[in-house]
Amino acid sequence: MKKFLIFFLIILIGIVVGVFLLTSRDEESAYDTVEAERTELIQEVNVTGSVRPADEVQLAFEKAGKVTSVLARVGSQVRTGDSLVRLDSDELEAQLAGAEATLQKRNAELDELLRGTREEEVKIKESELDTAKQTLQNYYDNALTVLDDVYLKADDAVLTKTAGVFQGTGGASIYSLTFTTCNSELELDVVAGRVQSADKLNSWLGELNEFDSGFIQSELDDAFQSSKAYLTFFRGFLDDVSAALTDNCVADDSSLDTYRTAVSTARTNILTALTSIDSQEQDIASQKIAVQSALDELDLKLAGSRPEQISAQRALVLQAEADIDVIEAQIIKTVLISPIDGVVTLRDVEVGEIVSANTSVVSIISDGAFEIEANIPEVDIANVRAGNLAEVTLDPYGDDVKFRAKVLSIDPAETVIDGVVTYKTTLLFEEDDSRIRSGMTANVDILTAERFGVITIPQRTVIFKNGSKIVRLLEGEKVVETEVRTGLSGTHGEIEILDGIQEGDIIVTSIREK
Repeated sequence: MKKFLIFFLIILIGIVVGVFLLTSRDEESAYDTVEAERTELIQEVNVTGSVRPADEVQLAFEKAGKVTSVLARVGSQVRTGDSLVRLDSDELEAQLAGAEATLQKRNAELDELLRGTREEEVKIKESELDTAKQTLQNYYDNALTVLDDVYLKADDAVLTKTAGVFQGTGGASIYSLTFTTCNSELELDVVAGRVQSADKLNSWLGELNEFDSGFIQSELDDAFQSSKAYLTFFRGFLDDVSAALTDNCVADDSSLDTYRTAVSTARTNILTALTSIDSQEQDIASQKIAVQSALDELDLKLAGSRPEQISAQRALVLQAEADIDVIEAQIIKTVLISPIDGVVTLRDVEVGEIVSANTSVVSIISDGAFEIEANIPEVDIANVRAGNLAEVTLDPYGDDVKFRAKVLSIDPAETVIDGVVTYKTTLLFEEDDSRIRSGMTANVDILTAERFGVITIPQRTVIFKNGSKIVRLLEGEKVVETEVRTGLSGTHGEIEILDGIQEGDIIVTSIREK
């Protein structure tokens, strides 16, 4: 009996457990569901970026130069307009002093033109003209002495220095060479040249003697030209004599060396004579210009200041002022000036060094103002707008320390990174914070949209069917498909429902298999 009761109890327990299990399976819902709620919906874009200064400048000189002073060091605070590095400007300072002196002179000349000509100024110009004319007359007076000296040199060169070369008393049929040459044609030319040279010397002397009774300046000008013509002829004659003395037949005859030396000296003297005339002509020509200049200046003084003269002088004043402005600008450029308030991060120069043009020597980052530069993928960029607020954490301080920032700008051009199209976006910290440092990694949550008191459900419960958006409602034990109109998609997987369901509706997320 006892065994029977034990067996009966085991069977009963088994039946109870089996019924319980079957009942539990039947009572367990065949659906996973979620309730439509009215909540706050937030849409964010999450990116990682890098902190950088809002302003960073690399400063360099436009021209090379020697460093005379360095006024900033790495880490020092600077303000807009502070001097950082100076180059040697002594040469420019000297040029500036000269330009300022020129300006004073131009202004004085303008004042003189505006004031008009004074009687004493006319007298001064008359005196300058008289002096110039007298100097010119002195040159002409000296010209007679020069011509007489030149004639004597020519006479000595033609007659005296060649005396040993010829024998006879005159005339082409009487003169002959004292040595034998192989070139009979050259010998005839030399003998004829000797006769012609004597005739020309006589003619030249007659022309010069005519000046003993007086002259006018133009006559002396003509005398210079005729004298140069005579000397040119004599030079040709002496060249022929030299050729005869060095002809092949007599080249080795040392007994002719004395003649050769004399003729060589004669040729040199003729060239010296030509040079003397040229020099005197140049002096006279220069002095004629001086006389004309003095005459023009006197005429201007007598005529008074013309309007165009005053205008031209005013233009010279403006030019002098412009020259000063240019030099002052160059002096300013010998000093590196900080364009921003900030901190010096690089100073690659020392006193005494020669710096090259357009080579960065000082770098400055803005003081306190920092930005975040992040590259946002194209799938998210459509939701981001300038002005969007963002919450930022920096790696050195962990997730508990948060900073606020705002989207400043979005580059219109894409940046491809590892094959992914992104757009560089700049955010600006809303407040200065000493904990922020350039180069820190920033984790950025950009708030792109926000809704309050809207009906939301998980995005995964929305089904696309025949071009419509469908959700499955659980009405009692029955699942009903209903079309909905959606709005904003949230960051955490929820979506706004604008129409189709109500708050509290039970939404089927999945159907379990029995």
